[in-house]
This record gives sequence, structure tokens and C-alpha cells, in this order.
Amino acid sequence: MIMALVSAGAATLSAQVPADTVRVIDNARNVIITSKDGKTTVTADYTDREGSALKFRYDVDVVPSDDIDREFSDNWGMDFPFIGPRCIDCEEKRHDAKVRRYVTGFRHLYWGWRFNDGDKGNVRNCFEVGIRDLIGVSWQRRGSELEIGAGIGMKRFSVAKGYAYTKNGDRILPVAMEEGVNVRHSRLDMLLFHVPVLYNQPIGRYFKFTLGGVLNLNTYAKANAEFGDDKHHEKISYKGLQQNLVTVDALAAVNIGGFGIYASWSPMKLFNKKYGPELKGWSLGIDLDF
Repeated sequence: MIMALVSAGAATLSAQVPADTVRVIDNARNVIITSKDGKTTVTADYTDREGSALKFRYDVDVVPSDDIDREFSDNWGMDFPFIGPRCIDCEEKRHDAKVRRYVTGFRHLYWGWRFNDGDKGNVRNCFEVGIRDLIGVSWQRRGSELEIGAGIGMKRFSVAKGYAYTKNGDRILPVAMEEGVNVRHSRLDMLLFHVPVLYNQPIGRYFKFTLGGVLNLNTYAKANAEFGDDKHHEKISYKGLQQNLVTVDALAAVNIGGFGIYASWSPMKLFNKKYGPELKGWSLGIDLDF
């Protein structure tokens, strides 16, 4: 009896379990079959020929059969159009396909050199610095990312030697100084608030490519000029400049392990002609995105 139970249980659970141990037990009592974690155990009480009470135990490890899986697959051996094969890790793939939202911050710190273009006159190239995404929101799906944030930056516009910014009415322009007037320096600084809309795409493990646009709110501008020498000097400042409030930059960057380079292009004029130089420009610089 116990032999039949053991053989039937092993055959039912797996076609791969070899019958390498078979024993016939007479007068078996209290036969118990348990199964847990792929392992089946058969126990029974019996009496041997000398009349001694003994206990029998038989363990079977269940090994899934690849042949059975192939023979009784989910699609019953038939392929239907527009229906993919059985997915073992579909739950994990569905999780990866979800769009996940994160709060971001301190991304795209930059320092670059701005090359002025357009009706720049005697305005010279100078630097720009800031952080494009001081705080923002990111939507990610399988590594690809859409990033929208808010940041702050500054641009500086220097002038040619012997020139200084002066204001005539509402218009600010670099003007040549008279002979004998020593111009120590003259520059125009502009404070900007950034609203970047960027698409970030990883390339392999360490590379990342960024492409998008940055809306700039040119909220504050100030020009100054300083004259004289080390002993006697005079400084003049001009506020209330009429810069264009909104400009847009196109941005591209390549990042390797958090360190990268960026290029931006500003096709919109910084001033209308009656208020200042019609500056446009493009920039190259360092972009840090950790």
C-alpha cells in the first residue's frame, strides 16, 4: 500500500523524479503525506518481522519539467496574431513602464562664456553663471526623463577698452570716453530667473544627453562705470533699464557621470533698439547635473 502511495505521488508531482528507492511496507499505519516548498514527505508507522515498532520516511524533491512546460504551454501550441508570447516577468516590466514623478533640485549648475551677436556694437563677450533647476519636477519612464524647474542666473556684458556705459533718457549704450579719461571698468549685469523644460536621455550607464528650451525672465539689470586711478576714482551706476522681460534659449548638453558641457543659443533680442543694444548670442560652458 505505501509503495503505491509513494510511486503515485512521485509520478504526479514530477516526471523528472527517478524511482531510485522503492520499498514495500506491510501493515503500514498512520500514513501521512505532506508537501511544502516543492518538497513532499511521506511518513508511516509499521511493524517489522521481529515485531518492533518502526517509522518510515520518504522525501521527494519536485523539479519542474521543461518538457511539460513546452508540451502544455499557455498558448496550447498555437500562435495568434497581435498576441505576444507568455511573459514571465510582466509585472516587473509593467512597473518599469510606469511614469514616475520626482521632486528635483540643484541640477544643471552652469558656468559659460557668452558670445554676443546681433547689433552688439562695442559690447564684448563675457561670462554667464547660474543654476537652471534650483527646484523642479521630473517625470521618468524607463530612464527617459522630462524635467521642468525653476532656477536663477546672471549674465555680464563688458565693453571695449576706452568705452563706458552711459544712459541717455531710457537708452543704455557703451560710449567712447574723451581722451584723458581713464575707464577702470564698465559693465552691465543682468539677473535672470530660469524656467527650463528639458528632455534627458541616458545613453548607456554613464552618458546622458539633454535637449530643450529655457524661458528667461530678465527681471533686473544694472550698468555701471568706474573712472580714475588707484588714488582717486569715481563710480556711476544706472538702474531702471528697459530690457525685454522674456527671452528664450535653446539648450543642448552632454553629461558624463555628472560632469558635462552645454551649448545654448539665444535668438531673441535682449533690448529693443530704442532702449539699448539689440543683443543676441550663444554660449558654451560647463554643465553639472548629479
